[in-house]
Amino acid sequence: MSDELKTGKKARKAKKSKNLLPVATDLAAVEVFEKKNELLSAHYPEVSALDFYRFIFSPEEIERKGDTSYRASNPIFAYCLRIGKDKDGNSKVFFRNEIAFQDTFEQSLALTAANPLSLCSMVSYSGRNKTAKNAYRCHGFAIDLDGVGVNQLNSFWYYVDHVGVIPEPTFIVNSGHGLHIYYVFEHPVPLYPNVVEHLQNLKRGLTEWVWNRETSSYPVKERQYQGIYQCFRMVGSCTKLGAGADMGKYLLRAWETGKRVTISYLNNFVLDEKYKCPEGLDYSSWKWASAHHTLSECQRLWPNWYQRRIVEKQPAGQWKCSPKLYEWWLRKIREPGNARDGNRYHCISMLYVYAQKCCIDKAVVDADAEELLGPFNLLTINSDNAFTAADIKAASKFYDPKFVKFTRKEISRRTGIEITTRRKPKTIKLDPKTGKELKLTKAQQLEFQRKVQDMKLRDYGIDWRNKDGAPKKQNVVWKWRAAHPDGRKIDCEKETRLSRHTVLKWWDKPLDIRQTRRPLTKKEKELLMEQLFGDPPAETPAAVDASELEHEPL
Repeated sequence: MSDELKTGKKARKAKKSKNLLPVATDLAAVEVFEKKNELLSAHYPEVSALDFYRFIFSPEEIERKGDTSYRASNPIFAYCLRIGKDKDGNSKVFFRNEIAFQDTFEQSLALTAANPLSLCSMVSYSGRNKTAKNAYRCHGFAIDLDGVGVNQLNSFWYYVDHVGVIPEPTFIVNSGHGLHIYYVFEHPVPLYPNVVEHLQNLKRGLTEWVWNRETSSYPVKERQYQGIYQCFRMVGSCTKLGAGADMGKYLLRAWETGKRVTISYLNNFVLDEKYKCPEGLDYSSWKWASAHHTLSECQRLWPNWYQRRIVEKQPAGQWKCSPKLYEWWLRKIREPGNARDGNRYHCISMLYVYAQKCCIDKAVVDADAEELLGPFNLLTINSDNAFTAADIKAASKFYDPKFVKFTRKEISRRTGIEITTRRKPKTIKLDPKTGKELKLTKAQQLEFQRKVQDMKLRDYGIDWRNKDGAPKKQNVVWKWRAAHPDGRKIDCEKETRLSRHTVLKWWDKPLDIRQTRRPLTKKEKELLMEQLFGDPPAETPAAVDASELEHEPL
C-alpha cells in the first residue's frame, strides 16, 4: 500500500478505489484467512489493536497535545473518510490524517476500527504530514509477505524455529491474502539521512530472506521491496476480503510471537555485506546530529550558499545528464522480466526521475508513460491491482528537482532492477605454484614495476628515470630572456614568479650547454639557433651534437 498520499486541510485523495477496496467477497480466500487465524491462535496470544500500537509507540515517546516543553514525535493514522467520485466519474477514496497524541491515543485509534482502509507506518513524525522530511524516529520494520496460505505459514515458522535463517518476528498480522511481519526495535532509531540509508538496505536484505519460494506462493521475481516509510493496513481495520455487507466482517488480527529486536540481531540474518548495517554503532543515539550544521552555522561557513538558497530561495543546481540515460532506462523497463506486478509504479516514477536528470520535457515523459500503460496492465496478477492512468499520474510527482539526486543504488532498491556499471575487469596476478591470487608486498610491487620500466627502456628506448633532477632556475631565466631579448628583470619576476634574488643571480650568467647531462629538446635547439643565427633552419642535422654548438653569452 502506498504511503505517499498527499495531505490536505481536511482530506486527501488516494488511488482509484478498485485498487484498494474489494468489489466482491472471495470465499476461497476467506476460508484460508480463517484457517490462518485458527493456526496462529493455537500457538500465540492474540493482542488487541490498542495493545499492538501501544507496544510499538510507547507513551513516553509520544508528544502530549499542546505540550511544547519537549520535542517528541507522533504516529499518524490515515483512515478512509469517504468514498466519492473524481472528475472522470471514477471511484476515489478520500483519506484523513489523524495525529495520535499521548493523551488522545485511544480516541485516535478508535477512528480506524473497522474502517474500510486505515494505514499506518512504523515511523513517528514531527509534523502534520507523513513525509520523509518530517520522519523523526523509526520504531521497527514491517515486511509485507503476499500469497501466504496455511502451507506457507507452516514453512515460515519452520525456517524461523528449525532452520534459523529468518529472524523471529515480534508480531504477525494476518492481513487477508498474506501476512505482515513486524520487527519492533528495542529503542527507536532517529532518522538522520546517514541512518536512513543503512535501515533501507537492511530491510531490503531481510525481505529477500523472509519472502522466498517456500513462504509465499508468488514467484520470487514478484517479490516487493518496500522502504521504511511504507504504510500498512492497520490492525482492527478491514481486509480486502469483504465487500458490500461483508465489508467489516473480516478484520486484521495480530499475535505476539517474539520479543523486541536490535539492529545487531537482524544483521545476523543478512548474508550480503552490502545490506548490513555497520556494527558497533549506537543507532538509538542522537549523536548522529553532530555531522550536521544549523542554519546559523551554515550562514557563517557558506555565506554565498546561504544567500542564494535560503534568502533568495533559488533552486539547487544540478548536473545535466545525456538524454541517452533516459532512453536507456526506458528500454530497461520495457525489457521482459524487469517490470512486473509489484514494481510498475516505481518503474514509471523512476522514469520521471531520469527525465528530470536529463532535462527532458514533461510532455515527452507523459507520452512515453502512456505508451507503457497497456503493456504494464497486462502484467497484472491480482485482479484488484490493475495498473491504471491514476498510477501514472501519481508517479509523475517524481518529476521534481528534489528527486534529481537519486542514486543508482536508490533506484535499484525501489524498483528491484539490478543496475550494473561497465568497469574494466581487475587484473589478478596468480601464483605459478599454488594458482591462487598473488598478493605482493609494497617492496615487491615497486621492484616489479621497475623491471617493467627497464623492459620498456630496453625494447623501445623509453627512459622513465629523470637523471637530471629538478629543472634549474637558470634554465627558466635563460628561456625567458631568449623569448624577451629586451625584457626587464621586473617583468621576468612577474611572469616566471621567481624571486628577485633568483633572477639577479642568473640574469647575466649564460646557459652552459656543455654542463647539461641531457640533450636539448627540439624547441630548445630552435631557440638557441634563433639567438645565434637569426631564423631557425628547417631541421638541425642529426650529426651535429647540441653540446658542440658555440654561442655568445646573452
